[in-house]
Amino acid sequence: MATNPPAGYSRITPYLLYEDAATALDWLARAFGLRERFRHEANGLIDHAEMEYAEGQIMLASPGNEYRSPGRLGGATVIIHMYVDDIQAHYERAKDAERPFAASRRESRMERFSTRL
Repeated sequence: MATNPPAGYSRITPYLLYEDAATALDWLARAFGLRERFRHEANGLIDHAEMEYAEGQIMLASPGNEYRSPGRLGGATVIIHMYVDDIQAHYERAKDAERPFAASRRESRMERFSTRL
């Protein structure tokens, strides 16, 4: 019998929509150190992808006709929070990996990072 959630997954996982999901996968890896663990493409779009960081994960895709990305809605709709071990090194890495999304497309998400003191 299948178990829920599957091994390596948490019970609740953020699912993010990016107009350019391929660019988002690359940027999230460069900027925040997430590791891509799965990507499925159909009709020239990413219809499902998964990334992980330590024991956490996110899922993402390009929006279809029934879904809207923050870029289509005109602003941020999600805040992602991650605990990291070295907040200063994480900040420098993210700063160096310039956000690739054009301002006019407004692929808006807010990322927040913290370290427990």
